Amino acid sequence: MRKKIFLYSLLILLSGIIYAMTGLSFVFLISGVCLAASVANGYFVRPLIFSAIAITVCTYAGDDCGFSFLLGGLLPGAVIGTGFRKKLSLSVLCVSGGMCFILKWVYLFRSYYMAHGTNMFEDASNEMLALMKSNLSSALELSGLAADENTVNTVSTVLDAITKITNLIVPAVLIILSCGAAFIIIMIAKNIVYKNRTDCHIPSFSKLYVPGSLMPALLISLLGLLAKERVAYFFANILLVIFVYISVCGLSVIDFYFRNKVGSSAARVILYTVIGTALSMMLPQLLYMGLFIAGMSDVLFDFRHIRPHKHTEN
Repeated sequence: MRKKIFLYSLLILLSGIIYAMTGLSFVFLISGVCLAASVANGYFVRPLIFSAIAITVCTYAGDDCGFSFLLGGLLPGAVIGTGFRKKLSLSVLCVSGGMCFILKWVYLFRSYYMAHGTNMFEDASNEMLALMKSNLSSALELSGLAADENTVNTVSTVLDAITKITNLIVPAVLIILSCGAAFIIIMIAKNIVYKNRTDCHIPSFSKLYVPGSLMPALLISLLGLLAKERVAYFFANILLVIFVYISVCGLSVIDFYFRNKVGSSAARVILYTVIGTALSMMLPQLLYMGLFIAGMSDVLFDFRHIRPHKHTEN
């Protein structure tokens, strides 16, 4: 076990060095998983020493780099790892770990605003919009569509509308990405800490379910879309978060039945990634609605019979 803890600690240090050199965001997950596994196993000193070295390296590369690495990688790992030891529920771990990632986004947003005086997310989407418009005629020709002025103007108007909507749902997207990152840390750390053990309080992915108490929030969000523009966009953000949550639970339903065919969790992840990528490129609406319907069906009919008599969040 000491060798594993040393390896976790060393990976934290290496991820900090890699982040300082490249700025790749995936090292947040590496450092978070390592620290969560170390703390959950009851080890604090060695991971913290290597974490301090990693933060020093990042800080030397720039203040934004060091503080962002702390908020985006080490703090979520420490919170989640402590949550493991305290036997907190999956929902609490996801929310608390996700809040740490959101702190990183808030810090980056503030730093960008102080430096440029503009919204970093709107600037990024507007820059992408300008790039797409500059190549719009060529893209239409490659797609076999007419590149006449009317078609270009129509597509340009649609792109403007999509960009506007995208800017308005940034809060939901950040919440989903943050809690998703925390969820990945939890699932990986769980397999490291409780591998081949039966005393884990965190359910397996195939046993996730949508609590019935979420249905009123879903209904209220749908009704809220009928309100005035600003209120409607507020409820649209809530609805998007709920939609993604139910869709993830829909994938859990599929995994519940599919795990009997493919026993290896790594093989299932690869298979789902390949199938999901293919469907996202060809029939994305079918993929999203299929997962949502699977999640909603489980709420209504409880196919797996895994729900407690009194709905409690796991």
